Amino acid sequence: MPVDHDRLLSGLRFYERFVRYCEADAYPLTGDDYTNELSTRDWLDENLDGLTAPDQERLAALDERYRASTVDDGGELLRRFHNPRSLGWWWLRRPRAAGDQLHEDWGVPLNPEAD
Repeated sequence: MPVDHDRLLSGLRFYERFVRYCEADAYPLTGDDYTNELSTRDWLDENLDGLTAPDQERLAALDERYRASTVDDGGELLRRFHNPRSLGWWWLRRPRAAGDQLHEDWGVPLNPEAD
């Protein structure tokens, strides 16, 4: 059953908010929040056909911003704490730097130069 377009736009807005958090000096939320938002990206991927061409371009631009603000660690960090239902490339990345909550949850460096 096709997903309502307004619901897809809401998913895009959630993903955009998540990307903004990743672009911050340090990801400010918890590990659970991080994996929940990646699940939103899974859902968007499963429903790409319901997105208009401009929506798909917006998603692609958000994906580029996400790539630029995260580190590809091959999914090493996330697999220790979560079993993703997909193997989307977004699950293979972690924030460059963590706020106190994510550092406490997962041990992600507080300092981006710690990579």
